[in-house]
Amino acid sequence: MKPVYPAPRALPTYENLLLDMVEPNILKVTLNRPNAYNALSHGLVEDLINLSHWLVDEYYNIRVVLLYGGDEGKGFCAGLDVKQGLSEYECTVPGFYHYQIKLGELDALDSEALTKQAAKTALGKLGGDVAPTGQYPVVFDSEAMSDRLATFCSIFSSEAAQKGLSRLAQSEGEMIAAEIVTLVDDPFHKDNPMPINSDAEGSPTYTKKIIENGVFSTLLYNLKTAAVAGKKTTGNASKAGYDAAVSIRPFTMYLAGGELTAEPLLQKAGNGVYIHSLRLPLSVPIYGNTIQIFSREAKHPRSILYDCKES
Repeated sequence: MKPVYPAPRALPTYENLLLDMVEPNILKVTLNRPNAYNALSHGLVEDLINLSHWLVDEYYNIRVVLLYGGDEGKGFCAGLDVKQGLSEYECTVPGFYHYQIKLGELDALDSEALTKQAAKTALGKLGGDVAPTGQYPVVFDSEAMSDRLATFCSIFSSEAAQKGLSRLAQSEGEMIAAEIVTLVDDPFHKDNPMPINSDAEGSPTYTKKIIENGVFSTLLYNLKTAAVAGKKTTGNASKAGYDAAVSIRPFTMYLAGGELTAEPLLQKAGNGVYIHSLRLPLSVPIYGNTIQIFSREAKHPRSILYDCKES
C-alpha cells in the first residue's frame, strides 16, 4: 500500500522574503532587502524563523531549499543590521552567530540559551578599540583553546618526533607544563560522535593521559613507531582511506577541566583580556582579531583590536 502524503499548501508571503517553487519539491527563497545588502534586520530574522516553522510541516512536498541573495549583484548578505538597535538583538537574534555540537535528541538542545549566547557574542564584537598598554590576566574561550590545541596536536605524534619535527622527542617523563595541566585523549568521550574500539591497524584503543599534572606521559604511537621506540602502540594509528598510508592522530583530545566554570573564572581574573578567536594557523592573536577586555562590572565585555606580533 502506497503512503498517502499531505497535499502541498499554498506558499506563504513574507515582507522580507520572496518564495518561488522553481521545480517540484524545490523551493527557492530570496532575501529581499536589496537596498540594505540583505542585512539581517529584525523583520528578516523573524521571517526566516517563521519560514523554518512552516517548512517543518512541508517536508513531504519540499525536499530542497535554495537560499538566494537576489539579482542585484550586491552580495548575499551583509550580516547583522546594527542600525536597528543593539539592545533588542539579545532577545530577537536567533543562533545564526553561535552554534553547538550536541549528540542526542533535538529536544535536548537549549535553544533559548543558544540564542542568548549568539546575541552576546555578536554584541561583544562591536565597538572595537585599541587596548591600553598593560599587563593583564588572560582567559581563553573554550573554542579558542580548542583551536589552539588543534594547531599543535601534531607535536604529540611519535612519527613527527622520530622525524625531528617535534620538540617533544625524548621528553617523556619530563615536566613540560604547569601542574594544573592534564591533557587527555579519549576515543570513548561522551561527545565523540564515533567511539572507536580499535585503530586503523586493529590495535585496541583506550583512554590515555598525554600530560598528567604537567608531566609529559607519552607520545601517540602506531605499531611502526612503537617498534622503533621499543614501546607498545597507544592505538592511535589512522588512515585517511583504505589505500592511504598509516599515520597517527588523536581521537578526542581535551584539557581536563579545573574547579571553576566560566563565570567564576572571569570573576577571579578581575580586569583582563578574554580571547575568543585565533587566526589560524597562529597560536597568538594578530591585528584584526577581536578579543575583549572584561571586568566584574561590565554587562558585556568591551571589544578591542589587539595588535600583537607573532611570537
